[in-house]
Amino acid sequence: MNNILLLEDLTCSGECSSLISLPVLFNLNLNPIFVPTMILSTHTGGNNMPYKFDMVDKSCEIIKNLSVNNKEINGVFMGYLSPNIDENFINTISNLNAKIYLDPVMADNSKFYKGFDESYINKILPLIKRSEVITPNLTEACFLLNKEYKDFSINEVEDMLYELAKFNSKYVVITGVKKDNLIGVMAIDCSSNLIYFYFHEYVNASYFGTGDLFKSVLFSKMFLGNSLLDSIKSACDIIVDCIKESNNPPHLNYINRIKKV
Repeated sequence: MNNILLLEDLTCSGECSSLISLPVLFNLNLNPIFVPTMILSTHTGGNNMPYKFDMVDKSCEIIKNLSVNNKEINGVFMGYLSPNIDENFINTISNLNAKIYLDPVMADNSKFYKGFDESYINKILPLIKRSEVITPNLTEACFLLNKEYKDFSINEVEDMLYELAKFNSKYVVITGVKKDNLIGVMAIDCSSNLIYFYFHEYVNASYFGTGDLFKSVLFSKMFLGNSLLDSIKSACDIIVDCIKESNNPPHLNYINRIKKV
């Protein structure tokens, strides 16, 4: 059995984070072991001011207890963590001797999420260096490289991928890349420096949870042995299908999201 340690927040209202990741993992016959890094009453988008309960210290204790009880961890999927991750958290994850897949959630639309700032970048860098794949959006890629956010050309995003490849992750995937009336991802295989592109028609709307769905499908597919490009295509295509079939914007259709992975 493939035991996947899922480390991200539990958002009580907002249809995002672990509420999306868990059904994806189950649907792909993976066995998620969910350890919340933070509990939020609602997501942090828009004008929301959620109640937050930080679980980062408790999550370390839970993970250590799993080891005591002989729970083998084969992979670690990480999304929204906590602004307060520290050396103890980094060491706890590193000691698992499992493949790490990281979405360095901290910012979007040129701004840090509430509670995050520049100090978080140095905190998360050790995890980035240990990861099989990282999936920053364009804003997060800028912040990791200490660049000012702007409308980047395709060639400029390609240069960013080469720079991020130096962080020692095996694969880097940048999401939210725009080109004319298209939007999609660009990625690099850091061992060969091969660049990959995959785009769909841009939909001018906001859909909470798309990033969570993308990384859940991508991480799962790659963990199961699919190629980088095939995994990207699966993750992007399912988002497009869900948006097209969504009967209740701005949220994605929950049932179809599970069935079509």
